[in-house]
Amino acid sequence: MTKTNANPYSLEAILAPMPVEEFLRDYYGKKFVHIPGDPDKFPDVMDFDSFARLLNMTSIWSSKSLEVVIDRARVDPRAYCNPAPNRDGQEILQPDPDKVMDYLRQGASLVANDIDALTAGASGIAKGLEQGLNIKAQGNLYYSWKQRQAFASHFDTHDVFAVHLVGEKNWRIYENRVPSPIRHNAFFVSEEFQDKNRGPVVAEITLRPGDLLYLPRGQYHDALASSEGTIHIAFGATGVIGLDFLGAMSDMVVGSEKFRLNFPRPEEGPAALKKHIEMLSAEFAKIAKSPDFLARFAQFQKDFHYKRGGIQIPAIGEDPLYERLVHNAKVARFQNGFGLFRDNNVTPIPPGREKTVAWMLSHRTFTFGELANAFPSETPHSLNELLIQVRRMGLVELAKEA
Repeated sequence: MTKTNANPYSLEAILAPMPVEEFLRDYYGKKFVHIPGDPDKFPDVMDFDSFARLLNMTSIWSSKSLEVVIDRARVDPRAYCNPAPNRDGQEILQPDPDKVMDYLRQGASLVANDIDALTAGASGIAKGLEQGLNIKAQGNLYYSWKQRQAFASHFDTHDVFAVHLVGEKNWRIYENRVPSPIRHNAFFVSEEFQDKNRGPVVAEITLRPGDLLYLPRGQYHDALASSEGTIHIAFGATGVIGLDFLGAMSDMVVGSEKFRLNFPRPEEGPAALKKHIEMLSAEFAKIAKSPDFLARFAQFQKDFHYKRGGIQIPAIGEDPLYERLVHNAKVARFQNGFGLFRDNNVTPIPPGREKTVAWMLSHRTFTFGELANAFPSETPHSLNELLIQVRRMGLVELAKEA
């Protein structure tokens, strides 16, 4: 493979030979595209042998993470699983190798969910998509047999990047597309509804090793293996939407007393209710336009990805260095406790943590050891939990030289 970037799993490499600019301009969020690739484009992501090794790590699978599908229907987990303790000692339904093999001999397909953290290659593609598109990416592996269709025509509530790895598979793309669906009961529709509303076939595409198929969310499609055994990983991509904005605002408006007031009682009439809603709407708009919220939401977008890997055994004696990111925040009394004040907005601080937060804000940089020495009564666990919270709030971050 000719790499377009030093990172073999960058967005440039995943989309090659199509330029990223062309993909973003003409296809992303707009329409499907098939990008043919060389067989060695994704050399270490997954093959039959590596998939078999994963399947035989019995304790990592359950009826939720490994599904069996045949002739457009999911097999009842009780038909291929047995009760067994998981790694936490809790009883689950765990796939039974003999029963799974029986279904495979009948031509069933396997769906291995959340496989993006189980191999370096799959993890690399997921991270490349997340970093390049500022999204969350999650990968499910599909292992299919010739001429046994696993799933009926359907649309997904996320964008799909189908990375084809083994064998050949025929995809049919239909004319119609549901506008911006999300995971909500409103978009859980029957197979009959989807067959009726998918429209005519507009493209038939055969995916081979190294190929990539992009489908924007809502695009009707189905697929059928055309070789004896096929493997592809479908990376579901989810971006920041308006509902995320509302969730972020719910964390901000708690600092405004107006959002903590009771609504007028029904006996006070519709005029009182209308006035109260108008007051909340004005306060909502004021907070949404504030520099503090804009900064927080920008950080939320930046951090919008899954935590995947990243654990490294620290060197002996290593002490993480943290750096303060804000200069306009202070801790002060707030009603019956303390709050963090920034740009005329306030966020309540959990009882007993105000001195620790104020100490962090009083230092341009500090190490974890210095923080622990300043508060010897705190446990390392409680300090680490507080550091996680203040990092999410955009107050401090690990220093670049750490």
